[in-house]
Amino acid sequence: MEKTGSDPRSRSVHADEEWPPEPTAPWKHGALLYLGIALDVACIIAAAPFLILAGAAARLDGQVAPNDEWQMIYAAMNVTVTIFPIAFTAIVARAIRAVATWKLERGTTLGFLEQLLASRSLVGAVQILWSLRVINLIGLLLVTLAVISPLGGQASLQMFKIRDTPEVSTTEIAYLNTLKSDVSIFEYSPGYVVESISAMNVMYGASLTAPATVKNSSMDLWGNVKIPYLSRLTTPADEFGWQHVPPEPLLEKYSSLIGIPARGLSADTNTSYVLETSYFDLDCYKMVNNTANLRDCEAKNDTASVAANNTMPDYICYTGSTFSFGIDAMLAQSYGGPWSYINDTDSDFPQRTIRFTSVSLSASPVFYCHISTAYVEAAVDCTGLSCAVARMRPSQRRHPDPRLVPFEFTYYANNFFYELPLATKPSTGGSGRASQLTEFFLNDPLLPLANTYRLLVGLYKVPRQDMSVRLGQVINSYYLASVDSDGITGMSSGSGAPTTTVDGDGSAVNGAFDNITTTSTVSVNRVRYVCQWGWWVIFVFACLVMFAVACVGALLNRLTSGPDILGYVSTLTRDSPHLRVSKGGSALDGPDRARLLKEVKVQMRDVQPDQDVGYLAFASQDGSPERRLKVAGRIYE
Repeated sequence: MEKTGSDPRSRSVHADEEWPPEPTAPWKHGALLYLGIALDVACIIAAAPFLILAGAAARLDGQVAPNDEWQMIYAAMNVTVTIFPIAFTAIVARAIRAVATWKLERGTTLGFLEQLLASRSLVGAVQILWSLRVINLIGLLLVTLAVISPLGGQASLQMFKIRDTPEVSTTEIAYLNTLKSDVSIFEYSPGYVVESISAMNVMYGASLTAPATVKNSSMDLWGNVKIPYLSRLTTPADEFGWQHVPPEPLLEKYSSLIGIPARGLSADTNTSYVLETSYFDLDCYKMVNNTANLRDCEAKNDTASVAANNTMPDYICYTGSTFSFGIDAMLAQSYGGPWSYINDTDSDFPQRTIRFTSVSLSASPVFYCHISTAYVEAAVDCTGLSCAVARMRPSQRRHPDPRLVPFEFTYYANNFFYELPLATKPSTGGSGRASQLTEFFLNDPLLPLANTYRLLVGLYKVPRQDMSVRLGQVINSYYLASVDSDGITGMSSGSGAPTTTVDGDGSAVNGAFDNITTTSTVSVNRVRYVCQWGWWVIFVFACLVMFAVACVGALLNRLTSGPDILGYVSTLTRDSPHLRVSKGGSALDGPDRARLLKEVKVQMRDVQPDQDVGYLAFASQDGSPERRLKVAGRIYE
């Protein structure tokens, strides 16, 4: 063995003047005692902020989440996901050392101490099980503690979220009524028509010249939902007769350029409702050119001659400017309409045909179109104030025979067929004739004004199928404008009080349309807190484990009297004959001993360099080459 004189410590190094000069008590006292108590208390209360966060998550579950409050909570969770594993690992490591020190005082196995001190991380806990070749309860407990640390941190971030939660309720929606008599101004005498015709024509002209994006969209210029042609849907009907309306923006699928206004909607909610309405459906089955040879039309002179001669000539025609209308027969000379015959179930009403003529330079086409009334139900879905018809089916309610149309009644026909050809009549300075905006639309619906350099358009080029769609849109648009132009333009699809206008005598009148009230389903997506209870349980469990471990560690620290020497390299200097340190200091804690000996130079070296078999020990540094650890040609005890 190494010789250091008569006493191996005779050449000791005084590490520091604080080295105990005489025997001392092993227990902690003074500042060190209070520091230890403070650390134990801090470890115990460290779980409190995390438990408060978990309590807030449980309390706020399902409540509306204000953005500023959520940002504050989210920031706290982002901090927690980092801090929790650090705090948990530190508290567990302190508790493990307290357990090891407590067990060391009372006697235990070396393997138990090694297992404890090596298990301050998941890798260490698993590795020591392999190294010691043991699988025991304490090992499984230490592995579990190591796993809880990252799992608890992740749970702190996953346990609390925000989610758009739909809230469903019902409310009343009022929409324009087209399903009764006396809804159109054309059902009254010409005097009433004159009072409203200017607003109607402006509204009708605006719809013809609207941008292509508006024409293709599900809503008109004023935010009213447009009704598609049910007869032109190709989607299959379900068991209740509903057909899905494709969402593609296409002008040709809509029956009118003007929609059905509704009120009671909100920009903050999603609303679904079903409306009952009607429109005119056309089937232009024949087109003939060169009207000079046609003898089937006689101009209307007065209502009496029309009523008396409803079979000969074939069509009762109304002269216009560049286009005109005719109808094959009249049902009655009256102010009535189809709804006057709702109870007439025995009559066999004939299919009516209207005659549309347009003047052209090379040819004057005449289109013959069957016309009927389509009574439909339309399911409307609105996101805020943006609405579209999602599904349609034939009306299930009682209504007049679809073959009845208001144009069979003389007052309505006289007004409508007279005013529509004049609605967009251009000013040509008295020389020549030019096609009207209506004809430009029939020729090119999306870009009607692109053809205005031509005096006359040739509608004979328009296929009959396209004319069925476009002429139907023209008639339906002018019809809806006649129902309530104030309501349609002023009561767009939104909430609020009805539009108020001023009558000619200066008195205020209610501009609200004659409406039908229906119950709608309102869904509003509110951002709410959502506590994910699985993650919440994991986080709370991790917090409680942290609290329990901190309490155990604090208790054992108070029950331990001996110095804290485990886990410190300075412990290897205790009672070693190969280190030149001062005598005494056996009651020093590991940190105190390390602080006092921090300048002592040590080395793992051969303390029997002169022997055939060496002996490796933790000893004071010796610069002799023969004392260094040799790998080749040297064996050690």
